[in-house]
Amino acid sequence: MLQQYSLRVILQVFRYAVIMFSEAKYAPKWKSTYDDLLEDFAGKLALVMKKPNVHYASTIVKAGNAQQRTEVVKRLVRELKEPYNTLAPNLETEIGEDTGDEPTAEEYFRSRNMEIRFRDCVHSVLLTSQGENWYAKVPEKTRQKIEDDVILRKAHGEEGLETKPSRGWLDSSTLSDLFLTISDDKNWPLFKDYMSGSKKVFEQYFSDFMLLRNIIMHGKTFPSKIAKTRCLAALEYFEELQVHFP
Repeated sequence: MLQQYSLRVILQVFRYAVIMFSEAKYAPKWKSTYDDLLEDFAGKLALVMKKPNVHYASTIVKAGNAQQRTEVVKRLVRELKEPYNTLAPNLETEIGEDTGDEPTAEEYFRSRNMEIRFRDCVHSVLLTSQGENWYAKVPEKTRQKIEDDVILRKAHGEEGLETKPSRGWLDSSTLSDLFLTISDDKNWPLFKDYMSGSKKVFEQYFSDFMLLRNIIMHGKTFPSKIAKTRCLAALEYFEELQVHFP
């Protein structure tokens, strides 16, 4: 975990470097190849990390949350401003827009359970409407993706998966798969009463819910206060609706 803290900081610093060097072909000052530029940058970054005033080694082991890691990033970038004065020109503003917040454990479990409830809902609604032929209502490309993943799960020894489509098969579906199934023009009439009745409202809230799950699954922070508000509002919105899911 300590290595992960350091890796996330270094990747953030290199992100700024890549942005800066991506303008190399337009800026006369950059004469080297990208490989040479990044190798030189890595060398200078290593020297900066060893500076006594940076306190990198002692700080990074305590950088267990996004705000602490952000402070380490700022410290490194400021030190690199001498050799690279165009590195992250909007550092304070850009990083300042990040809330520094990571989803809480409670939000992780709530969103995970909400995703499960969506799978339950899709299966129940389609099964009630179509009977044993429910799987035919899943869009064709989505069906193929699910089937490929089910084959892979079986190949890895997972037991209990039925040979014909079942609720367990939907565990191989992504949120995008569920969205495409629910919002399909032919399927929407079956789901609309469970999803507020407005397809436009459903699509907006589901988009924000998908962002929340993406942030959680990839260990990211909320990109802005507005994004955080919208993501959590979407979670609460669907939690209220799911009470009436079949």
